[in-house]
Amino acid sequence: MREAISNLFVEYALVWVFIHVFSAIIWIGGMIMMRFSVMPSLALITDGKVRISKTISIFKSFFRMVVIAIAFIFISAIFMIIGLGFKGSDLYSIVLIKEALLVIMTIAFAYAYTQVNKAERRFVEGDMENAKKHISKVKYAILINLPLSIITIILGITLRGF
Repeated sequence: MREAISNLFVEYALVWVFIHVFSAIIWIGGMIMMRFSVMPSLALITDGKVRISKTISIFKSFFRMVVIAIAFIFISAIFMIIGLGFKGSDLYSIVLIKEALLVIMTIAFAYAYTQVNKAERRFVEGDMENAKKHISKVKYAILINLPLSIITIILGITLRGF
């Protein structure tokens, strides 16, 4: 199995690296847009019901993309780790740190995902106060993931030999 993955990586190395980097761009770039552009813009909506409804809708759309991006990041990471022969190399500790950070980021994303789903349920029930509370918790996942994503970018650049 390891040899098959290694061969697939070697044959399609550019594709695997592209998938990995593009998926990271979607996730990280999306978080930056959400935190510094979308969320402040949504805060300008004065009608609380409309603001919560739009926030839930935007997050749900974004999260559908992120789930796919995370899956592609994990899959492409496996191909790169095996294909580039990192296991047992001097750089393997960096790989393990990067993957641990990715797991932490995924857990934080899962937390945000569940908070949006809870907010949606409360919103449908007409409980605007609790819907708002759940939505407000999403920012914590983003605040965790943004600095971790910067660290993973730095580690990824290190692994590519720059």
